[in-house]
Amino acid sequence: MTYGISFSYPDSYVLSEMDAPGSGERAHHVIVLIRREDSPLPVDGEGPPAITIDVYQNNLDNQTTEGWIRNTSQSNFKLSEGRLASTTIGGLPALSYRWSGLYEGTTIALAQTNWVYVFSVTYLEMGAPIVQDFVAIRDSVKISE
Repeated sequence: MTYGISFSYPDSYVLSEMDAPGSGERAHHVIVLIRREDSPLPVDGEGPPAITIDVYQNNLDNQTTEGWIRNTSQSNFKLSEGRLASTTIGGLPALSYRWSGLYEGTTIALAQTNWVYVFSVTYLEMGAPIVQDFVAIRDSVKISE
C-alpha cells in the first residue's frame, strides 16, 4: 500500500514501520524513528523518546483535521491543554498541539481525502536534540496523496 508521503531523516536514527495491530476495518500504518544510540528497545519496558508518523485511513470517515484531533483517542489531545495552533506540513494546512504523558509530546496532524497524517515527537525537555531533528524532518515532508 502506498501512503503518499516522503521525508528525509538523520542517519543517526533507526527507522521501523509496520501496520498497526488491531486496526480492523481501517488501515493504520506506523513509522517510528528512534536514535540509533537508544536501540534496541527494552523488552517489556517503556521505549525511549521517539519521532512517529502515523497514517490513518480517512476515506471512510472523511474527517477534518480538527475533527480527527478532537474525536479520536489516538490523537492524545485529551492530554493537552486544549489549544490548537495553525501550521503547515508539506506545504499543506495542518494543526499542532502539545500534550503531556509519560513524556512531553508535540503533534502535527493533517487530514486529507484518503489519509490522516500524524507527526509526533516525544521528549523530556523542549530543547532536546530530538525536537530539533523533528523540525528538520517536518520541513522535509512531501505529501502527494
